[in-house]
Amino acid sequence: MSTDLLHLTLTSGDMRRSLRSEVGDDIVAMLRPLLTAGGGVVKGLRIAIEREGAAGGCRFDLGWGADPTTPDVCCVLCWDASAHATWWTVARALPAAALIADPAEPAAVPWLAVAIQRTVLRRTPQQMRMLGDAERCVAWAIMDENHG
Repeated sequence: MSTDLLHLTLTSGDMRRSLRSEVGDDIVAMLRPLLTAGGGVVKGLRIAIEREGAAGGCRFDLGWGADPTTPDVCCVLCWDASAHATWWTVARALPAAALIADPAEPAAVPWLAVAIQRTVLRRTPQQMRMLGDAERCVAWAIMDENHG
């Protein structure tokens, strides 16, 4: 399995490399039951994982609010090169508060594409900062689960 993940924020065009070493094994272990259940709440943060669709990737949403239909971020994760085109199409269709005109398509897998939603404006600065970490933690937990 890859030791790094391209983390792309579709809303702004920002990209960063996320190393697997940035996410502790204890965090991945804590998230495993939520992955099995399709989501849940951790310290007030809602996680909803969609398992429907093509193999080699998935979509998940994160949010601090009580309403599961209004996430703060919508995420698409792809870890299989043969599924790249399918999941990139899903990522480009994510609802976004202000999607940049043409975000750079990732050249290789694995990648995580994130669209920030307007609900994030109701969050505290600390909650907003924590979303980026949560996006990567959930992504690495999903990839660990699929590369066991």
